[in-house]
Amino acid sequence: MSINQNILLQEKLVQGHLSLSKKTQLLLMCSLGLNCLTLVLELSGWLIAYIVISLLWQSSIYLKLVAQPNRLIKLLVSIAGLFLLALSAKQLGLLNSMVHLLVFSYLLKPLELTSRKDFYIQVLLGIFVLVTSLVFIQSLYFMLLVLLFLTINFMLLFSIFYKTASHKTLAKGVTTTLIKSIPLTLLLFIGFPKIAPFWQMPAAQNAQVGLSDEVKVGDIAKLALSNKLAFRVEFDQAPPNYQQMYWRTLVLEDFDGIKWYQRKDNYQNLWQQQLQEEPDFSSIIGLSKLPLVSYQVIVEPNFQQWLFGLNIMTNVKSEQQTVNKNRDFTLTANKKLNSVTSYRVTSALTDHINIILTPTARNRNLLVNERNNQALADEGQRLRRLYQDDLSLVKAVLTRFNQQNYHYTLNPPLLSNNSLSEFYFDTKAGFCEHYASSFTYLMRSAGIPARMVLGYLGGEYNQRGNYYSVYQRDAHAWSEVWIAGRGWLRIDPTAAVSPERVETGFSELLQQEQNMLSSDLFASFNASQWFNQLRYMFEAIDYQWTKWVVGYSINDQINVINALYLTFVQHKRLIIAISVLMLAMIVVLISLRKKNKASRFPTEVLLLNKLIKSANKLGILKTPTLTADQLAQHIISEKPSASAAVLTFINTFKKVHYQSLSADERVKEIDKLKQQFKQLTSQLKQSG
Repeated sequence: MSINQNILLQEKLVQGHLSLSKKTQLLLMCSLGLNCLTLVLELSGWLIAYIVISLLWQSSIYLKLVAQPNRLIKLLVSIAGLFLLALSAKQLGLLNSMVHLLVFSYLLKPLELTSRKDFYIQVLLGIFVLVTSLVFIQSLYFMLLVLLFLTINFMLLFSIFYKTASHKTLAKGVTTTLIKSIPLTLLLFIGFPKIAPFWQMPAAQNAQVGLSDEVKVGDIAKLALSNKLAFRVEFDQAPPNYQQMYWRTLVLEDFDGIKWYQRKDNYQNLWQQQLQEEPDFSSIIGLSKLPLVSYQVIVEPNFQQWLFGLNIMTNVKSEQQTVNKNRDFTLTANKKLNSVTSYRVTSALTDHINIILTPTARNRNLLVNERNNQALADEGQRLRRLYQDDLSLVKAVLTRFNQQNYHYTLNPPLLSNNSLSEFYFDTKAGFCEHYASSFTYLMRSAGIPARMVLGYLGGEYNQRGNYYSVYQRDAHAWSEVWIAGRGWLRIDPTAAVSPERVETGFSELLQQEQNMLSSDLFASFNASQWFNQLRYMFEAIDYQWTKWVVGYSINDQINVINALYLTFVQHKRLIIAISVLMLAMIVVLISLRKKNKASRFPTEVLLLNKLIKSANKLGILKTPTLTADQLAQHIISEKPSASAAVLTFINTFKKVHYQSLSADERVKEIDKLKQQFKQLTSQLKQSG
């Protein structure tokens, strides 16, 4: 039987399974569980159950508690999994279905490890599953976790070659390999062309996060309990004041008596066309005199299409998405935000949009549905009779909110049929959408065009990173009323009830209420200064990662290459000189390393090794290592004419290597050995 056949035979166990050491089996189970763990938030319950059962089952097989499954069992397990995948495919969407299929095949592959080829496929599948998780999460800390799991995957691969090495030795070898790959990775990241893919990544059907295009009283109060990051903003110059940071997101002009919404009826295509029609900025009176502010927005994946900006967004630029400036002065992306998205905005800071209101828009923003709110509609008509001036009427409602016993809270009492009348006259306790919704309804009832605006207010400043973080808890609702001569005027009824909410953010009392109602495990630590400082530091590091690595685009790459080229042109001589010097240093270091390596062995041993290499090159030997006597026998048998020279060299070698010689005697014998080596190699070449 040949050597190759012996190797193949040793690779297999009885029942056709690859022979793996206990160390490799442990690493295989660990890598399988950890790789799947990175995708656990994207996986269905049935597949998570499959993962747990698979780990237990395969561990039992390797521990020899149960036998290897036969073909029928494998077939039934595969068909059952594919059947469940087919049932859930429509709900999952194309992308998540592909991810489920990948993970499912990864789980089944260990049952078919019959050769090293199968083992390599299993390792490759594991790495592919691991990096697939980066499609959904790109934060720095998740990336570090992926890197740790990648190390374990490579340890698994190394363990098949170094069967006697300990886990510590494997980890050290993998870490060294990964560190050595960093320079090449950086070079490829910075300079390798970022070519657009020839295919399009299918969208994931994930649950939408954040604001919705339908809102009823109580919805934003629930959203304000979330400490999830919505987006981050970095200003090019001094940032505006907190009370100017109204992040405009959605404008709701329709009310059915229960909720405010954006109209989506049989004319949906026409509605979308009107919504995405770029607004006429030239019709805004006094726009050119307004102060401008420029900033970069980095949005977290929310699986929505709307974007965020301050006031009147006059200019928007994004390399990742096509951004639409809508007729209601909001922004939308062409596609849902399935990944971190960055864009730049220039905004005019103002609390009003001085634009002429068309008859159609006026009628739409005066519509009143008296369902569940008859008393509030009557109140609006009563106020109209008392105040002929629109601004006086607005002021009267805000004064009522400020002076009467209204309460700003995240935990308002439930309202019958979401009745605004019940809130306004009876409960008098609510969050921003309660006040904005009832105020907007009152204005319409009084004959003043009004609409609801949703977005976010303020943001948390991070001094370490010089940017603002806007969280879901900052979600906010306010009103816009149309006043002749001023256009759409922003009115925030919350400012009349809780001024500190508009000026600085949550009050201490409201923050305590949020911490108590929130399901966030770390909410109670938000009041701790040391915890916040630590959080700011980690968030600032993650922000820089998101900005410079995740957001590194083709234009950034071109700018970097251009900058490097200009630097080279300007300092060409210096760069060439430094490059030559570094090359010379590398050559010297390599030669010194070789010299140091050679100095570890005596001269006679080095000469013997050279003779073995020479004999190998001439085809005399097939073995890389031999003793001195074995070497002599091989050469004499192949080249009898060189027998005298070989024996002379070997005898001198033994004398130098094994006998105790004085320093002078050793020098003389080494010189003699070198001469004998030259003569012997010359004879071998001539006879060859």
